[in-house]
Amino acid sequence: MIKLAMRLCAATLALCSLPALGQTLLNQASLNAAGGTISISTPGSYKLSSNLAPPAGKDAIDILTDNVHLDLNGFAILGSLSCPGPSGKGCAGVGFPTGIYAGGNNTVVVNGVVKGFYYGVFLYSSGMAEEIVASNNGYGIYAYNSLVKRNMAFYNSYAGITVYNGIVSENEVSGNLLQGIYAYYSTVLGNSVNGTQGVGVTLSYGIFGSNMIGWNTSGALSNSGAISQNNNFCYGSSC
Repeated sequence: MIKLAMRLCAATLALCSLPALGQTLLNQASLNAAGGTISISTPGSYKLSSNLAPPAGKDAIDILTDNVHLDLNGFAILGSLSCPGPSGKGCAGVGFPTGIYAGGNNTVVVNGVVKGFYYGVFLYSSGMAEEIVASNNGYGIYAYNSLVKRNMAFYNSYAGITVYNGIVSENEVSGNLLQGIYAYYSTVLGNSVNGTQGVGVTLSYGIFGSNMIGWNTSGALSNSGAISQNNNFCYGSSC
């Protein structure tokens, strides 16, 4: 698991150093011209220059190739689903749209807001999500083989952050309905989790340490086989 963490960090740090030269700007006009979903099929660097609001039931951005760096540039991607988080169950609206879907490897998504989708950010293969505010989605950030760090995930109707075989680090997760963080065979370090109507952090194998887990209705921690570094705190006590 430690070797996995080192490989993921090395890969994502390399991607973070991609130059801004040749950036492709994306905006609402781009979205409209693409018929409601922007499909990225060429590796490179992309940057938002406006908020995006796709039609009901549509993904906003589908990344269909490897080696893409997407900077939301502080803008918001706003879906049409109504996902009330802890105040209600599920999401109401058309279909199961995704704010940002990445099907390729080595995808980096940074610096913006994703709200009102079934999946806010979905990293299907490998990559990184950093400094994303994922709120009022079904699932805030959902990722495989990826680094998910320094994000905020709140008021999502199923889970704030879900990661398989990855790293979950330094995130603020609050007010989600069923789960704050769910991590399978992953490294979970330095996160703050509270206000979940279900369980704050659910772990299946992996490593966890330096997490601050506050009040969560159905319990702070559910652990099936993960190794603790013995520096986690649940309700102020070691856990």
